[in-house]
Amino acid sequence: MEFLYLGPSFSDYRKAVECDIWFKNEVKPEERKELEKYIPYPLSRISWGTKVLHCASDDFFCYRVRNYYGTILRKLNRGLLGPRFAIKYRANRKELAKFYKLLDSGLEALHKIHPILFFLKPVEDVGNEGFQEEFSQAHHQSLEKIETEIVPVITQFLQNENISKEDKSFAAWIVDGFFSFGYIPQKISKEYAQKLEILLKASMGTGSYIDGYLKNDLARVQGSLRI
Repeated sequence: MEFLYLGPSFSDYRKAVECDIWFKNEVKPEERKELEKYIPYPLSRISWGTKVLHCASDDFFCYRVRNYYGTILRKLNRGLLGPRFAIKYRANRKELAKFYKLLDSGLEALHKIHPILFFLKPVEDVGNEGFQEEFSQAHHQSLEKIETEIVPVITQFLQNENISKEDKSFAAWIVDGFFSFGYIPQKISKEYAQKLEILLKASMGTGSYIDGYLKNDLARVQGSLRI
């Protein structure tokens, strides 16, 4: 990948999937529809910030993938089975692989049109027995660049006095995601902690539940500074 890629490249079970794409430059409203064409189904719940494209599925991701990318199930019911069949008929590895391949190729195409700084996808948290999640080398390399290539950019973005409420909410959710997804190591240098402290303080003030999570993140970072 020519951009930072944070998150699993493959996951064999998900209730829902949501991702964020942070572009290097502002995306104008008239450009958005064209860019949305590269986001594969079922990530059809799309919302925009100035530099962020947020895309998500509903809570029946695996059912949607199997019904859309599979063959047998589609021939049998033509999509008539409801979401209550999501677990029984959840997507198999081959069907999921089709989705993830389309997602990655779509991201690469997007990057050529409108350069991407980073792509963020959460880790799975369902705790299913036998569940598999795979991380590419791009993910591990990107983790090492959060401090130098992502934190300064988001901090500067949040410190803009004219930032909109929507943009601040997008950025705050992403910042907390770095912590809740485990992308910020438990042990960090004091220099890194200082950068994160500034970022977290700039992220607060959304007036939503995310502020509570950010306060917990801040307490953790400040604990690193006292060591």
